[in-house]
Amino acid sequence: MKKRNKKILIVENESPVSRTLTAYLIGEGFKVIRAEDENQGLKLAFQKHPDLILIDIFIPKTNGITMLKKLRTDDWGRDVPVIILANSSDIEVLANVLENKIYAFFIKSEWHPEKLVEKIKNRIQAEEYYDL
Repeated sequence: MKKRNKKILIVENESPVSRTLTAYLIGEGFKVIRAEDENQGLKLAFQKHPDLILIDIFIPKTNGITMLKKLRTDDWGRDVPVIILANSSDIEVLANVLENKIYAFFIKSEWHPEKLVEKIKNRIQAEEYYDL
């Protein structure tokens, strides 16, 4: 039986960041779905049911916290692993995302794509191992 590629949804409006993440994830064997704002991100999340979602805190039309809260109201979306990407380490922002059950929080100015991909792989492998 062929193992399916795990799907990662990236909700990020900064093209260089989105392209870099996409290249790293595809290189590691993941299938990547991309969205640039909350509406597109939620639509793709609910249609495609990715295995993990990366959400930029500062996406157009609203923000990543609003998207995360809407995601968590759905039966499927309640438990999907989410990694938040932010441009600041503002404690208020961190408190807001932690209230909504996230897997990890990365500050864009301090992140390395390799570390983020490693974090994603660890989560996906844990789910496969424990059948979460």
